[in-house]
Amino acid sequence: LLAPLIEEFIFRGPLIFFKRSSFFPIAFYLSCLLFGLVHLSNFEEGASLLWWAPLLVAPQALMGVFLGFLRAKLGLGYAILMHMSHNGILFLLISLIELVE
Repeated sequence: LLAPLIEEFIFRGPLIFFKRSSFFPIAFYLSCLLFGLVHLSNFEEGASLLWWAPLLVAPQALMGVFLGFLRAKLGLGYAILMHMSHNGILFLLISLIELVE
């Protein structure tokens, strides 16, 4: 659960510097896209990875948008907490599935 903390500081933390800037929307959506792209490392490498990349990145980028809005409206702590909760639930579900198999 340390990864969400680090990722939030990297991808959402710097948004504070753009909050009152006309570049905020660009910085916001760029951080969401980069957040999604970083998560391509969760998948096995291969030629087909590039083909499927848009579909694999989209859910992560949308989560980045959600976490970004939490960051902008409620603060970085809420984004970190939500990110940790999200990852924790996914980890629990994957562990339960592996246990059943």
